[in-house]
Amino acid sequence: MPEGYASNLGKRADMNEGKLMGMKSHDCHVFMETLIPIAFSHLPGRIWKSITEISLFFKDLCSGKLLESSLDRMEENILVTTTKLEKIFPCGFFDVMEHLPIHLVQEARLGGPVQTRWMYPFKRRNRPNHNDEGDTDPLFPPISIFNQNGRGSKKRRKRGFTDMEMQSAVTHILLNCA
Repeated sequence: MPEGYASNLGKRADMNEGKLMGMKSHDCHVFMETLIPIAFSHLPGRIWKSITEISLFFKDLCSGKLLESSLDRMEENILVTTTKLEKIFPCGFFDVMEHLPIHLVQEARLGGPVQTRWMYPFKRRNRPNHNDEGDTDPLFPPISIFNQNGRGSKKRRKRGFTDMEMQSAVTHILLNCA
């Protein structure tokens, strides 16, 4: 996977229990679209094909461009795919979440491509800073990036700006920071 596309899924795997744990929603999305067909390729053909079809359905649904003809095809195919999955898995496996893909095509018709409605960009921008040491109130961030604890390594001396340095600083701020 490209750098930063998904988290390291190897860290989410518990090899003793054979489970993936602690995956975020985007990790599940990546797993569903790209890794499931590879991970289950050793299963019998009819099972692997059905699981791959549902994976491809979500990949098509999340594509950047949705055509009406492809939505019609997806709507027909998801019904067949769900029926195949109902024949493979026991009844206890199916709940409302396994029935949901049937309605997602109609939702895409009403709302357009899913990228305009999903929450990944907002979650990514609202997550806490990994370098946060927890000593500041998030409602009142520090005023300046230069408010760091510690002291200088050299002997202090006061120095003022020359007129030329001051003019250069003002020009830089007006051109680059306004």
